[in-house]
Amino acid sequence: MSSDYLAITLSGRDRPGIAAAFAAILQQARARIVDVEQATLQDILALSFLVDLAPGRVSQRDVLDDLLRQAKEMGLELNSRAFSPQEMVTRKARFLYVITCISERPVTDVLAEIAPVMAQRNVNIATIRCLAEKPFSCLEMIADGTHARPQSGFRAEMLSAAAAHGIDVGIQRESIYRRNKRLIVLDMDSTLISQEIINELARVRGVGQEIAHLTERAMRGEIGFPEALRQRVERLQGLTLDEMKQVAESMSLNEGVERVLRVVKRLGYRVALVSSGFDFFTEYMKRQAGLDYAYGNVLEMRDGRATGRVTGELIDAAAKARILLQIAERERVHPEQVVAIGDGANDILMLSQAGLGIAFNARPVVKRSADAAISGGMHSILYLLGITERDLAEIDAV
Repeated sequence: MSSDYLAITLSGRDRPGIAAAFAAILQQARARIVDVEQATLQDILALSFLVDLAPGRVSQRDVLDDLLRQAKEMGLELNSRAFSPQEMVTRKARFLYVITCISERPVTDVLAEIAPVMAQRNVNIATIRCLAEKPFSCLEMIADGTHARPQSGFRAEMLSAAAAHGIDVGIQRESIYRRNKRLIVLDMDSTLISQEIINELARVRGVGQEIAHLTERAMRGEIGFPEALRQRVERLQGLTLDEMKQVAESMSLNEGVERVLRVVKRLGYRVALVSSGFDFFTEYMKRQAGLDYAYGNVLEMRDGRATGRVTGELIDAAAKARILLQIAERERVHPEQVVAIGDGANDILMLSQAGLGIAFNARPVVKRSADAAISGGMHSILYLLGITERDLAEIDAV
């Protein structure tokens, strides 16, 4: 086949000097390297060049003869394929996903369950690496969805298939913003902390069952948030400041949160807490966890007791999304550099505004709208940021 472009792949035992030897041959032929990728596993090498032969005006046969001779001398296998200009797909034109899979199951099982879903959609794995293998496995794949059939619905299908096999998965568009996250915005109840604060307050007031039922309906999206909040706050009338302090002191961070905060702070992230709960508790958590921002609804107090009303701007789903964008602007961070984490229906808009929206131990309606679905501990989100177990060990050692 006559063509100016040649793809060359070398495989075999790795050692120093391989790239240098083959680059020297291409340089002598005045061929231009358009793209190059190398991967090693233990001491096994896979090295690929995409070469434009036109600048050197040399024949494919002559170049291949020199390359094959060098490969034989170094004990390597060489495969090649010619490309016409019409067949070339530039990196800029490719639609690339980053797919991160996390599970307590072995790497073998994770790949065996997830890869067929991608293949059925004609989504091709370009690169793959293992971010962690103990105590659970984590794979990160760069996948080419340029020719996916169809692209719409792929994220939902992947999330559904992964959940059916006990695998957490995140799907992001590969971009410079994906690799440079700078701000994390979290919901509070059942996300940052393990409790639902309004339910704890209700228990103190003796109206726990009534408020828990309203909370669950609101989280599932069955009742509008403003109405659900109004009805719940009315039932808190008479709540004392001392009772609120008691509940605040009983709050506990969810599993893995402490480690996540320690790591992202060390990496220079800013962290915000945006809750439809009450600012008394968000401010308390801001101080306790060393957060940068905290927002919550203001529970009206009179003579040390709750009046059964909230004052000021209502922080509902729309407000949470708006606050995320306001913080990003203040920090001079692009929305694509924001990670948002939540579990309820009133977090969906906020998740949609972020470059990476994570449904954390969330209701099905939230998972269907998110870029990633995580069950279990919060520490898993670190792998969605591309952080490896080796990276974490290095950070922990400091």
